[in-house]
Amino acid sequence: MTRLKRPSRTNDVEAGPESNSSRETASLTIAADPAVVSERKVGHEHDAYPEGIALISILAAVAVSFFLVFLNMAIMSTVTPGLTDQFNALTDVGWYASAY
Repeated sequence: MTRLKRPSRTNDVEAGPESNSSRETASLTIAADPAVVSERKVGHEHDAYPEGIALISILAAVAVSFFLVFLNMAIMSTVTPGLTDQFNALTDVGWYASAY
């Protein structure tokens, strides 16, 4: 199999990194090598969206997390007035969630 010659470092420096000749040579090198083409196709498997059991477990974890956050907020909003009356200290409201 014949490989195209990659440009040398001096050609890259003289022509600049965005020169047309270095871009064309690089694209020809990648396109001509079947191992690179098949590797490129295989490498895109990680870009897929989760499906099946992975998607269900991600959505379940997010749903449970939101439920626990809102449950905590509901408990604290219900308990705060009673605690404030019991301890007669409105300035300690910031500590209620930490203590809970």
